[in-house]
Amino acid sequence: MPRSFLVAMLAICLAMGSMRSAQAADPPSHEDDTVENMQPVMVSLADRDAPSAEEWKTLHDEPERAGQFGSLGDLKSQTISFMNTQYFTANRIEGTLASYGKMDGKNRFDRYGHISGVEFDVPSNSWKERYALNAAALVKLTGRARFKEFAGVELDTAVNDRRQIEVTFVGTIVPKDEAIRRLNADVDALEYLTTLHLKKLQFKKGWNLLASPAPPPAPKVVLANVIMLDGKSSASFDGNLAGKAETVIHGIGGELKLSRQTGEEIALLTPVVRCYRTYSIEFKTDADGKLEYVTRADREGRPHQVPVIFDLTPDL
Repeated sequence: MPRSFLVAMLAICLAMGSMRSAQAADPPSHEDDTVENMQPVMVSLADRDAPSAEEWKTLHDEPERAGQFGSLGDLKSQTISFMNTQYFTANRIEGTLASYGKMDGKNRFDRYGHISGVEFDVPSNSWKERYALNAAALVKLTGRARFKEFAGVELDTAVNDRRQIEVTFVGTIVPKDEAIRRLNADVDALEYLTTLHLKKLQFKKGWNLLASPAPPPAPKVVLANVIMLDGKSSASFDGNLAGKAETVIHGIGGELKLSRQTGEEIALLTPVVRCYRTYSIEFKTDADGKLEYVTRADREGRPHQVPVIFDLTPDL
């Protein structure tokens, strides 16, 4: 069989395959076009009432009036400001409270796990601020899958109505002393963070100006973040915080659980992380600068030699 014929048949098969793939894919919807053409609008309600219908219309025509660079309303910046504190936005879904992991050279945090047993008083370690959002802003924060969960209506309805959606952003900081105490009792976390720390030390010792590989990621913990709650969860957060947070915010699919003084637990909507702040780790060392090790037992009671965390320093 001529080679030219085989090539022609192969081209036809590839073309037919591409046509089938195109037919199998969902055609772009009118909803997608509409929300993509809408400019995001976010208005802080900290010191003002919600925008009137007339002002809301004006803000859509002039969206630059709705926010300032570096604030929560800046949906493009790699760092933003909340309550006079700088936070990361890159890879933000990983930045859950009391998580530990690593950060690469592009300031993207990769969560490995959560510090075991962290408990703290939520009201005295949290700040909140209400915002009015339009559909374009909300979908950038929640994604399409969770849009209705926060907005209460379908995306196309919110876009067509220029719906004004109120949400609450909550900034929380885990007390550093509590984090250090719990970390020093968490063998899994200590061993993971120590491995990263030692790799960094080895890299520095063998550093070569002429042919230096990319530095290994740095060990980090997240002790502060800003999450977004819907109206129902916000009301629970405001009215039912007489006790402590029995569990802090865990990973994707987790919940924020709050407990009353009666012992009753309130499970809130799985929060959306808007931004987070990482902390660098300082281990205790001896006079020669070497790590000091102690014996700690894991969950099964087996002994491990692990270093001791002396301090945590906020980044940014």
